[in-house]
Amino acid sequence: MHPQVYLSALTALAVAAMALYVGLRRERTVVHWLVIALMLSMMLWAVGLGLWRLLPVQQHQETALMLGFVGVFCIPPLWLLLADRFTRSHSFERRPGFQAAVIIPSGLSALVVLTNSSHHLFVPSFGQEAMGRIDGLVFAGPLFWVTLCWAVLLVAGGISLYLSSAFRLLVNKRLGQGLALGTAALGPFLLSASLTTMTMNLDFTPMGLGTSVWLLFLLNWRYRILDTLPLARRHVIEHLPDGVLVADLDGRILDLNPATEQIFETSAATLLRRPVWAAVAEIAANVEAAEVESLTSSLVSGGDPLLIEFCTRDGRAIEVSADCVRGDDGEPLGLYAVLRDRTEKRRYETFLRHSQRLETAAGLAAGVAHEVNNPLAYVRSNLNHIDQAIDVVAEQAAVLSGGKSEEIEELRMVIAESVDGVERISGIVDRMRRFASLSQGELGEVEVNTVTSEALKMAGLHRRPAVELCFEPAADLPTVQGSSEHLIQAVLNLTINAIQAVLQQGGGTVRVVTRSRDDGVEIRVSDDGPGIPSAIRNHVFDPFFTTKNPGEGSGLGLSITYDIIREHRGVLELHSEEGEGAEFTVRLPVRREG
Repeated sequence: MHPQVYLSALTALAVAAMALYVGLRRERTVVHWLVIALMLSMMLWAVGLGLWRLLPVQQHQETALMLGFVGVFCIPPLWLLLADRFTRSHSFERRPGFQAAVIIPSGLSALVVLTNSSHHLFVPSFGQEAMGRIDGLVFAGPLFWVTLCWAVLLVAGGISLYLSSAFRLLVNKRLGQGLALGTAALGPFLLSASLTTMTMNLDFTPMGLGTSVWLLFLLNWRYRILDTLPLARRHVIEHLPDGVLVADLDGRILDLNPATEQIFETSAATLLRRPVWAAVAEIAANVEAAEVESLTSSLVSGGDPLLIEFCTRDGRAIEVSADCVRGDDGEPLGLYAVLRDRTEKRRYETFLRHSQRLETAAGLAAGVAHEVNNPLAYVRSNLNHIDQAIDVVAEQAAVLSGGKSEEIEELRMVIAESVDGVERISGIVDRMRRFASLSQGELGEVEVNTVTSEALKMAGLHRRPAVELCFEPAADLPTVQGSSEHLIQAVLNLTINAIQAVLQQGGGTVRVVTRSRDDGVEIRVSDDGPGIPSAIRNHVFDPFFTTKNPGEGSGLGLSITYDIIREHRGVLELHSEEGEGAEFTVRLPVRREG
């Protein structure tokens, strides 16, 4: 009996045992099924090769070789896709088009083998006289060489992925693991090729390939050589709202979950193999790439875990916590980072701080208004009494002096100015009392466009010819629950502020826009005025804070507006850049039944 029969039988039994062992494991991942499919293909190859040497009838030999070649052309794509998964290169995993480009030509190669009897373009004859010796391969058809070159190309691609991972392990000073991976990927191939060349009539390739897959299986499943920086329990991490990514010691991203793609607003294919600091620098508005690189380097050298927060160019707040991944021996293996979008939390914290300040200021305003109002009434009453008494004094002075007294007229002017000052103080006290006792009042179904239109009619009284007031209402807006009177006051305050802002530069445009957003309604009041300096931007909603000249404003307009929106369970936000105007955005929840 030909020695190839014994070699093929031994190879088939070994590969079958490996497939059974893998099949009995509890893992049911894509890698798991790729390994089993690859081993079954190798078993088919070995069985076909053995039967070709064993069967005496040429027709049966042709059938055996046909089965063997089908196994041969199933192996290369499985080998390459498995290497892509093992090494986490993601060249094919996340690109269905690439997978199809690998699988379809191999499927066509198997189809060419199965239909060879009708066209003989693969091999003119399956007999041993044509295929039994190396020099017999000259009788192979043209498609034989095309399919063979494609198969060799795929196998070489898989080996290159393993060798690339081995090289990275060596660079990261994991010498033993790097050498083991390189040896497992390349060693059995070289050995089987050498033995096949020396023996001429024996093909050790299936045995070499099976040995390589088995070694890689052990290194990855048993010793986790390629699994030191995975996204562990992927079925959980991929559904986390937080972004999770891992990187090698050079800071290059190896793996990430879908939440990370959303935070960076790009695809995984764009981020993989890129340095972390380069990816962060592209979206960050206040962090430089060199700074992030320095921080990641400190983690590798034994620094404390990293916790930073940066703002993106579109105004989001991203919190990053990162640390070094270390092996059992304490040596660094790579880096991991957890990214959390803190935008809504920061907005809520700002909202809460303003609410607390408003509550404190409201209590203070109520006390001040009460204490000031009583003596103010005395002063107003006394001034009115003096004004009346001055008429009597003026008549008597006119009789005595024979004309009007300049001192009396001057006294009338002083009294008039004093009364005007008292009225101003009274107006401030009245606004303080309204601010302190602000409540929802009568609630009902409110049409946002109607409220905004009414507010703009009132704001038009304050408009000057140099100011263009534009209203862009959205159609079919849902209603909100609240007080029409208070919402009109809120929109009016925002519009008047915008008008006064553009008047500072001689004129401009004030634009008011309504629109539907998610489960709420937005009102945006924007202007092209001078904008708000960053130094005072966080204080514009503070009570009694104003940039106007004395006597032109009390500093309560925006505070009252903020509190009105808060009472309606809404949000008031400011977006402004100095020299580029300002935009106030009101977000109100949609009215719901019950």
